[in-house]
Amino acid sequence: MKCSNYCENSAVCPNVLLILPRLSFMHPFELLSLDFYCPGQKIKILRDWEYDSLALEIATDEGMPNSVYSNFDEVHAALISLNAPIDV
Repeated sequence: MKCSNYCENSAVCPNVLLILPRLSFMHPFELLSLDFYCPGQKIKILRDWEYDSLALEIATDEGMPNSVYSNFDEVHAALISLNAPIDV
């Protein structure tokens, strides 16, 4: 995906949002509303988000302090809405 043309005309660069979805979106369903990602790209982003969310939940279960909400259930709901199988 080329970013340059899109970024010149938009405040949001699709390639930047791929880096850390947790920091780019307040809720997984925000990602679903974006038209510049195909369903496969959205699933890949949500899988990365799922992995990060699971790591946060495991760290919290192991007693590590955590001030960030994991959104794990919301990520799964977004994946289901894309008919993606749940791996975790």
